[in-house]
Amino acid sequence: MEGTAPALRLGKTGPTSDAAPPSPAPAPPRSLPDVAVVVSAFSRRKYLREALRSALAQSREGLSVEVVAVVNFSDPELEREFGDVGVRFRFDPRPGLERWVEAARSTRAPLVAFLDDDDLFDARRLSRALEAFRRHPAMGFYRNRVYLLTPGGETDTDWTRWGRLYRDSSLDRTGPQLLTSAQARERLPQLLEVHGSFNSSTMVLRREIIDDPGFDALRGGRQFDLALFVRAVLSGRSLYLDPERLTGYRRHAENTTRDPAWIRTVARAGTARRLIAQARQAGLADMADWLAREERRLERSPGIDPVLAALSGRPTRGRLAVLLGTYLVFLLRHPGLLRADADTAYPVLRILRAALRPGARPTTAKVRTLAVRSRQIRAGRPVAHGAGAGSGGAPRSLQRP
Repeated sequence: MEGTAPALRLGKTGPTSDAAPPSPAPAPPRSLPDVAVVVSAFSRRKYLREALRSALAQSREGLSVEVVAVVNFSDPELEREFGDVGVRFRFDPRPGLERWVEAARSTRAPLVAFLDDDDLFDARRLSRALEAFRRHPAMGFYRNRVYLLTPGGETDTDWTRWGRLYRDSSLDRTGPQLLTSAQARERLPQLLEVHGSFNSSTMVLRREIIDDPGFDALRGGRQFDLALFVRAVLSGRSLYLDPERLTGYRRHAENTTRDPAWIRTVARAGTARRLIAQARQAGLADMADWLAREERRLERSPGIDPVLAALSGRPTRGRLAVLLGTYLVFLLRHPGLLRADADTAYPVLRILRAALRPGARPTTAKVRTLAVRSRQIRAGRPVAHGAGAGSGGAPRSLQRP
């Protein structure tokens, strides 16, 4: 009965009680890791071991790192190898960005970094990011620049293969940028110019941004890197853009970003449309307009991107003629892009201007190889986690010769 004294029993070691035993003293709270790294591999495992090693190597800078691998396949050998050193594996067959988000939400660290299976971290990347977060408590988003990797994981020093996106040259002029929420909104056009939305492997976010319900409205979507950047801007926290090249971005035959089938899948997923609605709701008309342009760019990129890449290398007139013909065939095969808002005419104008430019090279001109000079690469400290993992090849600064 409620309120009566409990009956006592005599045991061999003294009196016991029918009452519930006292609650044990609470266990001391486990200290949180400094940062979590979510490594994602979807139907591809050949690069995953290198990516996991580069994530684990961050702890050699004195950090406590929590690593989660989210995969859609089983590899018992890999799971045993990395499970023994604390990597947690999550099976998730979904291709949408929610696989990243839910894996990130399953971690405990206050900061979350992301790593594609075919990319690599420089050994000092997360320590540098953590230092920025500690110096600027209002900061919610960190991004560094990339350096290109060959399929074998070595630094690609041929500048002709570094497109505008990878060069990201505007930060050479400005240096590091810390933008408050108000500054980010005021300078959004410039912020978008420095490719702040490129490559989730360059980003670190505070976990409250990942926990925000705004990500739930993006379920089934793709373009995770774009979503991370937009949600960070909408969070109202400061953004930090680091000019250091601390993420190795691997170019290889299995890259999907130029695959027309993948691009069609991404367009159907409608991630950009949902982000446009969120930006307009937040009163960011400039961002909504930029996202609309990005959506159109995605539709036309299989045809336009090869043209822009070729124009950056001073092609001969013969090559320009081939480019023009190939691009016109692309437009004929995609009549839906023949509309004013698709902005598909300017590559034709660019090709014609290049062909008519005084001093344009004739077809027989010899092509001079343009390579990054060795003195312009200052390597970071080696990752030293095994051969072929990009150790010692991460350039701190890489300027065009």
